Parts: sequence; C-alpha cells; structure tokens
Amino acid sequence: MHFVKYENLVSDTENTMQNIIHYLGLEWEAACGQVISEKNKKDAERNPYWKNIDKRIIKDNFSKFKSFLSDEDISIIETLTQEQMLYLGYETISKNVWTKGNSFLFNIKEKIRERQTVKQINESQKKALNILQDKIKLMRTIRKKRQ
Repeated sequence: MHFVKYENLVSDTENTMQNIIHYLGLEWEAACGQVISEKNKKDAERNPYWKNIDKRIIKDNFSKFKSFLSDEDISIIETLTQEQMLYLGYETISKNVWTKGNSFLFNIKEKIRERQTVKQINESQKKALNILQDKIKLMRTIRKKRQ
C-alpha cells in the first residue's frame, strides 16, 4: 500500500506524483506533470468533478480546518481519530490529554450527536425557508400575470 498525504500532493506535486507512478510500476513521463490540453479540457468539463482541471494547484491549500473549527472541535476530532492520524503520519495539534477514560469518549460522542442534531435542524429550516421563498415568488408572478 502506498500512502499519499494531501499536503504533500499540493505542496510538492511533481515529486509526489512521481512516487505514485513509480509505486504503480510505471515510467514517469514529462506529460504527467503538464497542464491538460484544450481537447482533454473540453472532455473533462462535461463532468462537474473535473471543473478545476485547468487550474493551477494552490501550494498552501491545506489546514483550512484551523480557521473553521474551534480548539474544542479539533480536540474532539483528534481524540476520536488519534490512532489513525498517527498511523498515517499526522501529528495532533490539540493540547488534549489522550489518556482520559470512556466517560470522556461518551461525552464527546454526546457532543457530536448534539451538533449533528443542530445541523439537521438548521438544514431543515433552510429547506423550509427556500420552499417558502419559492412559493412567494410564484405567488408574485401569478399576481403580476393577473394584473
């Protein structure tokens, strides 16, 4: 198995790609590191997942979670994923003590459930608001046509 860290892929793309190609038993070709051709770009644009195919890689496009998650959120995530993070070569950044017992993990799971519930409620409210706004637009359109 060959592990590829996203951070390495964006910050040192060519070397990381060469390692992947060699791991697969293939030869590296200069074309592997080139920007996509116009013909291939048009083919790729048919699929929404490839919409950024012709964009340059942003070298520091990682660790964005630090600006979106609180220290507490990071601590919870790292507590739940510490074993996998260390196995994959990622260091933890929170100052959490990892030896806390099951009651700590239970509290974390409860906190996650609460946040999921709030998120689901917020999503439901957004959907209801969108439906209401659509109905208002439709009613206004019907009124204008009647006038």
